[in-house]
Formats: sequence, structure tokens, C-alpha cells
Amino acid sequence: MAALMAFAAAGVDLTPGDDVQKALDAAQPGDTVVLGDGVYYQSLLITRGGEPGKPVTLRAANGGAATVSGAVPPDQAGLEFKLVEGNLYRAAVTSRVWWAIADARNLVNYGNLPHLREFAFPNLYGDKLSPCAEEGFAWQDGVLYIRLEGRADPNKAVIEISRPGGRTSHEPGFFTQFYCNPDTGFWVPGSGHLFSRTVANIIARADHVVIEGLRLHMGVGAAIVVHGNDVTVRDCYMTGAHMGVCQPDYVPAAPRGDPPIGGQNYTARGLTVEHCEFGCHPAFRWCQRGKWDGLYHSNLAAVFMNYGGPRSIVRHNWIYDVGNDGLQPRGNGTDAPADAGEFAYNLLQDIGDDGIEFDSATPMNLRVHHNVIMDSLCLLALSPVMGGGLTIDHNILYVSPENGLSWCGLFKFGSPWGSGLPTQGCRIFHNTMVNTKGNSIGLYWVGGHRFENMLLENNIFYVSRSQGWGLPGFVPGPRNLYCGPNMNPEHMPEVIHGGESPFVSMNPIDFALRADGPAVDAGAVGAGYHHEARGGAPDLGAIELGDAWSFPRPGPRWAADGAIANRPAIPASLPRRWVGME
Repeated sequence: MAALMAFAAAGVDLTPGDDVQKALDAAQPGDTVVLGDGVYYQSLLITRGGEPGKPVTLRAANGGAATVSGAVPPDQAGLEFKLVEGNLYRAAVTSRVWWAIADARNLVNYGNLPHLREFAFPNLYGDKLSPCAEEGFAWQDGVLYIRLEGRADPNKAVIEISRPGGRTSHEPGFFTQFYCNPDTGFWVPGSGHLFSRTVANIIARADHVVIEGLRLHMGVGAAIVVHGNDVTVRDCYMTGAHMGVCQPDYVPAAPRGDPPIGGQNYTARGLTVEHCEFGCHPAFRWCQRGKWDGLYHSNLAAVFMNYGGPRSIVRHNWIYDVGNDGLQPRGNGTDAPADAGEFAYNLLQDIGDDGIEFDSATPMNLRVHHNVIMDSLCLLALSPVMGGGLTIDHNILYVSPENGLSWCGLFKFGSPWGSGLPTQGCRIFHNTMVNTKGNSIGLYWVGGHRFENMLLENNIFYVSRSQGWGLPGFVPGPRNLYCGPNMNPEHMPEVIHGGESPFVSMNPIDFALRADGPAVDAGAVGAGYHHEARGGAPDLGAIELGDAWSFPRPGPRWAADGAIANRPAIPASLPRRWVGME
């Protein structure tokens, strides 16, 4: 008992040799558990929380210098690879391997040797195999098989593997085995979501908890799973996981007693995630190389956040290099103004599927503003928003000539499974959207929803290839600017048409309006549009003429240039000031 009580004082200072779980189990409201520099090969469960104004805090003594890792410690891995054939190597392992990394590259978990031999993975529909990343691993009968690009020898690479145990998904009602592929641990085609059977570096199952300044490595399923109310995650870097932050919208084990909201029992309210960073290198590269179909249901189809619940705040984060969506906000179950959520000042870059996929049967109750979203298969996806209550304003969407996928759109309206479902109550205004790729799609794709009570006004659409608008029930307002080098006015005859560019420069892109351009003083007037008109009417797009774009640098505040490996470069066509890096 005395040893346990020693951890209970506020400001507990630990080292990698200490048992962090004991400190968390003894924490009292207002306590801070401080992790000194080093790697903590521990999986943590926070069940003792704080109270308003006195949270239980888990933080790094020095930002970014403490890592919570789900990997096998290097001195215990004992991996000795032997060549089998071609570039296929094998090594005996003592336990099942769910995740592997080679020289900081996340490898596809092919699940079995036949799939690894073919570099093929089950795609989104049916049992068909699709081409996938040309390196990866599989565990089979106590053996780890690895194939690396360029016929590389894994004995000459830094190979990390996930360790057994940890916080797993076998609790009643929580990521149950019913949904999991028995080989890879990720959800099978057609199930609609993606999780791993090994859940997280940290599970927060208490209220009033703060997690800050940590590197979270190889959580496999997620870096952090949140079940508690008023949990804050800030200044953390997350890698080696299928998901950064997961906020399930159902009870994991024993019900907390909260009343069901919108048919679901939400367990987490007041989640704040800020100044965090998440990547799954090199997932986007494989998408660029045409492997998206196979990658989509693999572990590299990563997502920064899957979240919902009242009062969720997501801001100042940097999300990149994922094979699926950057963010998947679900409805928070209530349309009460006090429960509204916000997604703001985030940079989403190099996203294999949708930059943000809005998908909800309950009210979103969410405002999405002042974000930069670039180089995704689709930058914004309403697929579908059945509950309404979504406002998207003052965002910059950009498909760069350097990294933009050859087939991509600014919007996705609908999904293959959602034909006929309603998308309603969405307000999309004062956004600047630029698609510079001369591809088969520029403005939107899919369709198939039923649209009700929609608003699309005061936006700029610059597309390299013109596309008509044909969504019954969703008619753009007359104060949108549709322009581009191959723009056909007949495609959107009821909106404003401009010349090739409404901006000061397209090389590099400036986003600042020309004083004589058609986007100046051309918008709808009204308090609901948030602009303060400098002239007779609000300027179109995210920025008024003469306004400065204020975008604080995203990501952990401790992570200067060079502090985190595999960060993507900002395209040369986009001055760094637009993403807060000048």
C-alpha cells in the first residue's frame, strides 16, 4: 500500500522503468503524472479521472521526448530473417504480430501468406482481391513473413513489430470479434468501418482527463480511445496505428447510465483534440501509385479521428498520409446550441480517400471553418448527413498540381451504400475551392442522395475542367463564382462566371482576390454569412479583399521542422503562409 500511495501525490515524476499504470490507478483530481524522457513499453488504461477545473493529467516532462509504445522493445524482438524466395523473408516470432514497421514505413498486414505473395487484399465490395502495396507482412503459424520494396533485406532495416497483450477489443459490446477479419484484425469488406482487435496505446475511461505532449507509437488499432467526458488530447504525435483518436458512440462494457441519444448511447462528451499530428506513412504514396482499391480495407487505410458526441472540439491539428479519411465526424446526437461542436484551423494533407467525411443519422451540430484541406481523393464528403445541422464555411480546399490525385473532386455527395438516403440541413458558404488537375472530375461525384434544405452560397469554385451541376433538390445559390481555364458557363448557368482566375496569382496559388475580379462585392448579405462586407456585399470565397489569412501553425507546439520524420512537404505551388508555416 505504501508503494501505491507514493504515486498519489500531485506531480508524480516517472521514468521508463516505472509502472505508469500504478500511478494512473492512484491518481486523484488535480494530479499530474509526468513521464520523463524515454520510451514506455506499456499500454495504459485511465479509469480514475478528475473533476471540473481539476483534471487528472498525463503528460511528457518535455514535449515529444516521452513515447508510449506498443512495439516489442528492440532488445527483446530477436528477429533473424532468412530468405525464402525472391524478396520473401521469414523469422520465427513468439506471438501474433498485428503491425509491423520497416525503417519508419508502416507495412500492410496482408494477414496470410497467399495474399502477401500476390500483394493483394480484399477490396471494398465482395470477396475480390485487389492489387495493394508492394511491400508488407503476414503472420502465419508462428512465423512472420516480410517482403520489402527493392528486394531489400529486412535484416538490414529497422523492423518494429507490435507486442502481444495490451488493451484489446474483446470486451462485451466493444469492437467485437464479429466485425474483425480473423487474419488481419481489421473489419471485413462491407462492414463499413475499420478497427483493429488490439485497441490502443491509451484508453481513457474516466471524466476530466488531459493527455498532452506525448509521442504515441504503434497503438495498432488506435493511439487513444476515449470513453470519458471532458477529455482533452493536445500536443501529441501519433503514428503506427490505424486511428489516431477513436471516440466510440456506444458503451464498451458496463453502461454509464447516460440516456440514449438519437438511438445510440453516447459515452463521451466534451472531447477536445488540439495541436496533434497523425500520419501513416507511406499510405498516400500507395494511393498515388494506383493501389487504393486494395489499400482501402487494410491497416494503412488509416483515419485520424472517428468521433461524435456533444461539444467536440478539433483544432490546430496536422493530418496527412493516410489511406482512408482524414476525419470522420458523426452526429453528436443533439441539436442544442450548448452542445455544438467545432472543427477549425486544421491542415489535412495527402488523404487517400475523403479529407473529411460527414456521415450521420443524428444532428451533426457542427461548424467546420478555417481549415486547409488539400490533395485528397475527395476533399469534402457528405455521405450522407441525415441529421442535418452542419455548417462549412471559410475553408480553403486545394488540389495541387504536384500531389493531387489524377481522379479527384472537391465534393462527394453520396456514397455507394447510401443511395436514396437524405442529406439535409447543410450550409456551405464562403469557401475557396481550387482543383488544378485536368482530370475526369473536378467539382463533385457520385450523387444519389435525396437533398433537403441545403444552402450553397458565396463560394468560389476554380476547376481546371468544367463540370455541370445536376443534383435534384440541391441547387447552388446565384452568388457562387464558377471559373477556370476550361469553364463552360452552361454547366452552371445560374451562378456568377469569371475568367481564368479570380486570384492575384495561380503560380503559386495566392487565394487573395483581385480588386477588379468578379468575386469582389458579389456575395449574399446576411448575418448568417459571417463576413463583414468591406463594400456593398461580402466578397466571395474564404477571404475578403484586403483581409489577411490567419492560420496558426498546426501540429504539436514542441515539434519544429525536423522534429518529426516523414512529414510531407508543402507543395511548391502553395506558399507556406497559407498553412501557418511562415
